Amino acid sequence: MYIVLLNELKIDLSEANIYLDFNNYQFITEPRNKYGGGVAILIKEGIEFIQDFSYEEFNSELLCIKMNLGKNSELFEFSLYSPPNVLLNFEFFKTVNKKCRNCILGGDLNARTKQIGCVGENENGIMLERIINELDFSFHLL
Repeated sequence: MYIVLLNELKIDLSEANIYLDFNNYQFITEPRNKYGGGVAILIKEGIEFIQDFSYEEFNSELLCIKMNLGKNSELFEFSLYSPPNVLLNFEFFKTVNKKCRNCILGGDLNARTKQIGCVGENENGIMLERIINELDFSFHLL
């Protein structure tokens, strides 16, 4: 399986077809502009998925796809960009935790917290600690 989650694209919609056109991949994108932000998901051709729009109320720089794993099991994959001046939305993570049994969320959360090995902390880091601790999310830095 080959799925690529991209964040902070720094392209606008007119450039998406140029920069995200990879052989054997299809893509969905939510670009912002060439000065920052934006997300995309590249999906290897042949992988069946549907774009899930049910989380759009939470963040304009968020994409979600849903794949059927068989036997009534689904995998949700999210690409999320949270600008440094926007606080992480606890309700979004709470909803994901409630609705998605299996999920992968890749993103640039602009969150710094000692709990994940950062030297300093910021508001998004404190919110991320709350998300990890209260919603029992596991977290992996890549």
